[in-house]
Amino acid sequence: MAIFFDDDGSGYLIAAANKEGQGANATMYIFHSDVTEVVKTLFEDQYREFPNLIKKNGYYFLFTSQAAGWYPSSGAYSVTDDLYGNWSELRSIGNTSTFSSQSGWIYKSALTASEIGGTSEVRGDVNADGEFNIADVVTLQNWLLQKSGAQLKNWKVADLCTDGKLNVFDLCLMKREFVNKGK
Repeated sequence: MAIFFDDDGSGYLIAAANKEGQGANATMYIFHSDVTEVVKTLFEDQYREFPNLIKKNGYYFLFTSQAAGWYPSSGAYSVTDDLYGNWSELRSIGNTSTFSSQSGWIYKSALTASEIGGTSEVRGDVNADGEFNIADVVTLQNWLLQKSGAQLKNWKVADLCTDGKLNVFDLCLMKREFVNKGK
């Protein structure tokens, strides 16, 4: 289970639970404050567990891992801009041989971009060409995959989670910003 507080102070309990007769078949539930209503039921019959929810730039990211017992548990995430609305399909994080991919250690950093060296540079412009575009998304993805020749000229502008490190969470946010840039 996880607890999430939205910008307006509303609290939510995010839980994975088995429905009667399903055994280990966990279903994701999001409950409002006093557990008085089920806001959303997600990923029925998909064996998900250990949910965690964050909000970044107006989008909610729900992270979860596969309920796999003692076997590797691949991570995945889903995105929406409305807790009560439609959620994206689960998108994989990592691979199927991943252990310890549970998302229980997500936290919000207290640092701002300026406190970790942010300037007037273009957010997301990892190749330092003066604009944020698909080339930056591909460059970060290749760098994270440790592909030969992948270089970041300015890694700090890709740290969209503002936690002082680059990982798949930054790539998720970068992809979302790129998609929304065209709207």
